[in-house]
Amino acid sequence: MEKKLFIPDYNAHFHYHVQGSGPQVMLIHGLCEDSQIWKAIAENLSKHYTVLMPDLPGHGFSDDLEAGDYALERIQAILFKLADAEQFTRFPVIGHSMGGYTALAMAEASPGRISRIAMVHSTAKADTEEKKRNRERSISILNANRKLFFGEVFKNLFHPERVDEFSTQINQLLSDSDRMSLSAVTGTLKSLRDRKDRMDFLLQTRQPVSYFIGKYDNVLPAVDLEAEARLLGAHYVISATSGHMGFYESPDEMQDFIRHFLEKEV
Repeated sequence: MEKKLFIPDYNAHFHYHVQGSGPQVMLIHGLCEDSQIWKAIAENLSKHYTVLMPDLPGHGFSDDLEAGDYALERIQAILFKLADAEQFTRFPVIGHSMGGYTALAMAEASPGRISRIAMVHSTAKADTEEKKRNRERSISILNANRKLFFGEVFKNLFHPERVDEFSTQINQLLSDSDRMSLSAVTGTLKSLRDRKDRMDFLLQTRQPVSYFIGKYDNVLPAVDLEAEARLLGAHYVISATSGHMGFYESPDEMQDFIRHFLEKEV
């Protein structure tokens, strides 16, 4: 079911989908995507779970945030408002890339409500100085040539030798991105650049976390994510056929990972 919630504190409407029945789970998309990246996953999960899929602020059909402030601390508060509206109490979160960063912000803000986190092509670490510079370059490219920015961003997300195989998905992402304002993309990029490192949070709290890693991920190298998962003592899977978009590139493997992740829920 497609829904919208107006939140007076932000003077904005936020769009989301909820479907299925049973134990609750939230699926959070990544940068310049929307909730529909989870469509196939959600159709399968909704046979046994109540699935909540938000469009993050400024993404999909959710409104932009005033003053261009897309700090993860603001976004996590919004997602809890959506969870409250659907009577989600204590629940696991599956986050893709930026969705993982957001899930960690939710867990830090309200650890009693987030039972476990699946980091799908995501990291608990903050941007390195080099990545921060790359964010700045991305903002410059976006402001100079929107079409070039989105074209390069989406192609870079896939296994470099399989880009042509996913032209339909890339074209859909490009089409959907037309709804995004420059201020929303810029504000979100700045938020990701400035986000907190949450490795200490995970190490200290031992928040249950699992990792889905793409062997050919151009955004977050597999070697780095594997080392992170090992340091945390976390369950992880490395997909030999994925870049940064495992739900498209390795759907069966992703479904198996999510089933394993949710079956551990107590």
